[in-house]
Amino acid sequence: MTLLSFVLAKSVQFPFYSWLIDAMVAPTPASAFLHGAAMIEMGVYLLGRIIQFINTLPEICFTILAIPIVITCIICVLMYPIQTDAKKLLAYSTVNEVMTMYVRLAYAIINPTIGLKASTSYLISHAYLKGLGFLIVGVFGYVYGTHVMRNIKGLLLSTKLVTIGWISAILRLSGIPPFNLFFGKLYILTSVSKFANAIHLVPIFSMLISSCMFFIVSIKWLEKTVFSNSELTINRINIPSLMKYTIAALIVISLTSYLLSYNMISHITIYGGISV
Repeated sequence: MTLLSFVLAKSVQFPFYSWLIDAMVAPTPASAFLHGAAMIEMGVYLLGRIIQFINTLPEICFTILAIPIVITCIICVLMYPIQTDAKKLLAYSTVNEVMTMYVRLAYAIINPTIGLKASTSYLISHAYLKGLGFLIVGVFGYVYGTHVMRNIKGLLLSTKLVTIGWISAILRLSGIPPFNLFFGKLYILTSVSKFANAIHLVPIFSMLISSCMFFIVSIKWLEKTVFSNSELTINRINIPSLMKYTIAALIVISLTSYLLSYNMISHITIYGGISV
């Protein structure tokens, strides 16, 4: 239980999620590093490595992990609609996406052939995508001086690159096809037929409900930030070339992250005696 508490705190799952929301006062580049690489995914990686080196655990372990997964989902579903700050919306998205990674690890606990590769693939795709999202939010702060989405308007008429990056990040984080995170969710959905107990389906429903809610909220804010009119145009303010090149690079890398990491993921094996 001590180890589980540690990994849940590291990965901002219930009841240890609130520190990440408070940390959004940090500079946006620090937030991108925190969400994409340095901290959040490390709990997922740690639990995945533990599962990799042991045999199948008792089914009660699945239930113990499923409880914070479901509660985390409920929190995200309730908090998405009331977010107006882009950084906090992305922060709750991180909480939700890590919850989705834990859904995969929950199934890996009782059957390691399901989950480890999918969780690792999802982790890598999310890291690049969340980096893109926070970089776009950093552009908002640089140009508009705010991350409050109701004050950000006219992106479509202002800059095509930032618009493409923002739409790409938000919609792909909601898991729509045909992008990486959609296929990550699809992998688990096609595997649940191996589990007959109804309790095994609860994390799946949690994952789907939270994804649908994020998609609905995303569409609302995309309509207000991208397609509404604004007197201020980003093109009148010089965005550094480094920002533009980084956005373009992250758009491409986040689209191809699964292919870039395929060789590593394909070599993941279970050292506790079961091979993936």
